[in-house]
Amino acid sequence: MKLTLFTRSLERGGAERQLVTLAAELAARNHDVEVLTMYDGGALAEELHRLSIPCVSLGKRSRWHLLGLYAGLIKHLRQRSPDAILSYLVAPNILAALSRPFVPRTRLVQGLRASNMDFRFYGGFEEWTFQLGRRLASAADRIIVNSRSGVTFHASQGFPVNRLVCIPNGIDAGRYRFDPQGRVRVRDEWGIDTGTPLVGIVARLDPMKDHLTFLGAASRLIETHPQARFVIVGDGPADYVVRLKASPDALGLADRVQFVGSRDDMASVYSALDVGTLSSRFGEGFPNSVAEGLACELPTVVTDVGDAAWIVDRDDRVVPPESPAALAESWRRILIASQPDRGSG
Repeated sequence: MKLTLFTRSLERGGAERQLVTLAAELAARNHDVEVLTMYDGGALAEELHRLSIPCVSLGKRSRWHLLGLYAGLIKHLRQRSPDAILSYLVAPNILAALSRPFVPRTRLVQGLRASNMDFRFYGGFEEWTFQLGRRLASAADRIIVNSRSGVTFHASQGFPVNRLVCIPNGIDAGRYRFDPQGRVRVRDEWGIDTGTPLVGIVARLDPMKDHLTFLGAASRLIETHPQARFVIVGDGPADYVVRLKASPDALGLADRVQFVGSRDDMASVYSALDVGTLSSRFGEGFPNSVAEGLACELPTVVTDVGDAAWIVDRDDRVVPPESPAALAESWRRILIASQPDRGSG
């Protein structure tokens, strides 16, 4: 089949990682696959190039560069005439739906990745685009949702129930597995001894992920584990990152927390940690970082948001959202029960 996978960008993110994985697997099965993006570049583009998977950008210049983007999308789809478009996330879903009259023989499969979004943290534009996507969802032949909670949420919001299909994310077990050498290397890079308890969170820096609850739990954990250290892996909007980086000082964590940005060597990062965390307060579907960490044998504590509890499948590692005390207590139980260094064998 001739397939076009359409997304906003190829910057690092859960949906983008899933798209690249899917493109690689489809190409390996001899499908004619291309990846189409709204914006140029992105950290994951090089991976597609190495796999000889065509990557085409529509060259979007700003949020308001819309008519030229739409015209470019229609022109590209009419020239390529794919058998199916697989669109990811809200804006590509909207544009793909609006393009259908111009490529009537092309099937459209949309992808939804979130659940109970709280738009109060983002402003009116994001909520408006969500509602527009809902109104246009009937243009899709199928809508793939990566979580059971996401199906329930979108059905409650008026998306066509008969087109919603739950397909959980797939994790490459060959890529994500415990790496003892990577553990040592990454800890050396961060200046953390192999025996020091290390708690981390892998998530974009965004209000949904609630890093403040993570930091609040960290301030409680050091009351009983003063040697513990904490890492925050991920990037986000510059102004939000600046505000977030000021938080550890106020909590007495100035020398205990590292913001390490985004990484490509994620199996080594998960292996370097002793406890993984998902502290989200809303919006999760199938959080990749939880499943990837578990594949790397990383004990992980999650808030009860989206399908996170279903993924970890352990009641003692699921806590309520926005509860630093409960999160810290779950960390304590893991650190007390575990070996001093999980890399010691």
